[in-house]
Amino acid sequence: MTSFAVDHVIDSIHPQCGGPSQSVPALCEGLSGCDVKIVLHSRDFGRYRSHEVRCQLISVRDAARGRFGVNPQILHVHAIWNPCSSFAMRATRRRGVPYVVSPRGMLHPDRISSFKKVLWRWMLESENLRNATVIHVTSRAELETVQACGWELPPIAVIPNAVQSFGRLPNDGRVAADAPPQIACIGRVAPIKQMDVLIRTMPAVIQRFPGARLRIIGPDESNLVGAYKSLCRELGIVDAVEFTGELDRQGIADKILQSHLVVMPSRSENFGMAAAEAMSLAVPVVLSSGVGIAADANRAGAALVVDPKPDLLAAAIGDLLSSAERRKQMGRAASNFIQSEFSVESVAQRMKSVYEWVLFGGAPPECVVRS
Repeated sequence: MTSFAVDHVIDSIHPQCGGPSQSVPALCEGLSGCDVKIVLHSRDFGRYRSHEVRCQLISVRDAARGRFGVNPQILHVHAIWNPCSSFAMRATRRRGVPYVVSPRGMLHPDRISSFKKVLWRWMLESENLRNATVIHVTSRAELETVQACGWELPPIAVIPNAVQSFGRLPNDGRVAADAPPQIACIGRVAPIKQMDVLIRTMPAVIQRFPGARLRIIGPDESNLVGAYKSLCRELGIVDAVEFTGELDRQGIADKILQSHLVVMPSRSENFGMAAAEAMSLAVPVVLSSGVGIAADANRAGAALVVDPKPDLLAAAIGDLLSSAERRKQMGRAASNFIQSEFSVESVAQRMKSVYEWVLFGGAPPECVVRS
């Protein structure tokens, strides 16, 4: 099959943007290694630098005029509800170039309920989505969310995020099995992450496991840390909960290895990138049923999955903290699960097959379902 060019557009890959700041560059690097000519456009690259992927700053005006610097055969847009992505899709459609849309969880009801987004939806985004060539989702859970929108949509490709290796890690960085229990929660501090639910879980955990500590890792996106610290004072657990703020990827890896388990109590996650990264390091995880990767991880024996309620979370956390052997077994299953299903090479090949189908026709790849 001949080589071809695909331009990717995302408003920002600053670390504060969460999972897409890792998954989109990983996908682009993997595709570049599959002989696809990739240019990644963004208004903000944060700390990201790459030798494999050509990166190009783009303004909203450039996006609206379809000025991507090259003539891509496909445009792939990540995340919606922002002018850069929306105008890029409209300009590309007018030029007759096919485009793929990855909503990145933005079609969940929690993410489209504001008046501004409802207005934007009817003015621009619904047309962009209906006229896309393919919509890409990262899990079966996100597929169900997209299908529930009630719109007439194009074919949908279910391809998970790629999980990159953390590279060199300290040999002695992993927490001792008999050390005081360390629990981590990783992600933007935002209402949808429900970190307050996990904080309310801690008194029961501490009662059963004295000395247990919770570390919340991530930027304070919604100015909630002050309120969460007040909640800790109210519950009498100020000394047991730490807020680290934003860390770089290596810093996050270090904190994961210093934890006995990672908890993700989110109301909704289209994938659950932080949990997947913890699993890649063989650290067991407790996931809410709203996390996109949860059902598959549970079937693989790689995670415990519960509804995000304090009593249920406390029971699941207690089950893992009470058995070092069970944590070890689940960590091993988690690592195998990530390596077998979410390698950069495997995910990139699946996405390349979708691009080839769009450009050259033939039978749709197995990952494509009709909406």
